Order: sequence, then C-alpha cells, then structure tokens
Amino acid sequence: DRPVEDADALIALHFDADERCAFDRLPAHDRSHAFLQGWTRKEACLKAIGSGLRTAPTGMPTGFGGQRCAAIGDAAVTLGSFRTPGCVAVRPVS
Repeated sequence: DRPVEDADALIALHFDADERCAFDRLPAHDRSHAFLQGWTRKEACLKAIGSGLRTAPTGMPTGFGGQRCAAIGDAAVTLGSFRTPGCVAVRPVS
C-alpha cells in the first residue's frame, strides 16, 4: 500500500465519530491500508446512490475492514473489501 500522507486530516473531515475512534485505535502500520479501504467504501456507496461527494461522507459510515452493513438509499448492503495487486476495492456481499 502506498502511504497516504494526509489520511489523518481526511479522516477528521470525512468520517463519522465512531469511524474516527476506530481509526485512532489502529496501529500506525495499518492506517494507510485502513484509510484506503474506508475511503473506497465511502466513495463506492456515494456513487451507488448517485450523489458522489454532494452527500457528506460522514453520513455514510462504512468502516475500515471486514464486513460492514451500510445503508445505500433505502437498502441495507453488507460491504466487503478486497485487495488485488496495486489496488483496494469494495464489493457488496449481500
């Protein structure tokens, strides 16, 4: 994973209080990857509802890893992240 120099500032601006607390508890060596997972999840969900960043990302809690239920419009979707060489991606699990 590439380092994300401004991850802490982006977390403070775009992630809700629970996500910020979870991120702060992560070991420093896991934060870049966790940020990329969390950001990718938010971006995918916001694109899925057609709003992009016109909707505040703080209103779309998606977590950083494992599986997480997220509300996309009127639907509850379980998200999972996966890694392939050179990228982080998100997919609906159910």
